[in-house]
Amino acid sequence: MFCISYHKMCLFTGVSLDTLVVIQSPDVSVMEGETVNITCCWTEMFERVWVHWRKNGITIRRQVLHNKAQESLKKDTNNCSSLTFPNITRNDSRRYICRVFVGIPLPVERNGTGTLVTVNDLESSDYDSDDHSADSR
Repeated sequence: MFCISYHKMCLFTGVSLDTLVVIQSPDVSVMEGETVNITCCWTEMFERVWVHWRKNGITIRRQVLHNKAQESLKKDTNNCSSLTFPNITRNDSRRYICRVFVGIPLPVERNGTGTLVTVNDLESSDYDSDDHSADSR
């Protein structure tokens, strides 16, 4: 059990850094122009979490998430971050990896396994469906 100091209060929590696991959305295949949302969730509650979304080893989005003392004791608090593509293009096709950093009670970081986003071109999809209808004649 850890004691986390928060404004001269001591919060006892059963958090174990060995059990911190980062879980990402399953791989997705979408059509160009669609809206896509992928998520990254972690198994433990912390006072402050830094989340980095990475594409090709480069951080494309940083987020700092805070939990207030009273909220951190609730079981229904959401330990997740999301990355949304409102009008996805083929250039967005890649594996996106979520990296979670925790500073309290001890510094630790964990990576998710990644979510592969495959964006299909609308033109090639139309072309494929024309080919299939020709084969059935």
